[in-house]
Amino acid sequence: KFSRVVGFVNETQFPSGIQNRLIKTFASLYGINLEECERDWQQYTSMQEFFTRALKAGARPIDHQAALVSPADGVVLQCGVVGQEGELCIKGVPYDEREFVQEDASIPAPLQRGT
Repeated sequence: KFSRVVGFVNETQFPSGIQNRLIKTFASLYGINLEECERDWQQYTSMQEFFTRALKAGARPIDHQAALVSPADGVVLQCGVVGQEGELCIKGVPYDEREFVQEDASIPAPLQRGT
């Protein structure tokens, strides 16, 4: 039921005053810097549109020397063992570790199969 309520709120286009309060509250709760938005945050018409917002150029430079980078705001909620064949399970859904890297990138040896 909770997922359905969240889905409804995400996709609903509320009147701008309500939408702006939702975004401002969410940003405050989760430490989101609204100055990084490519456009004025008050122009988003739904939470889904806000969640998939573009950021200003240079707002979050990518460290090209890092072994792993994350393309999104987030918090690690789960971690676990990567299986023998490079599979891992997130929220009960199996994934191949290769799904999380660029097509032309190889997985660094220290990270293969979670070693």
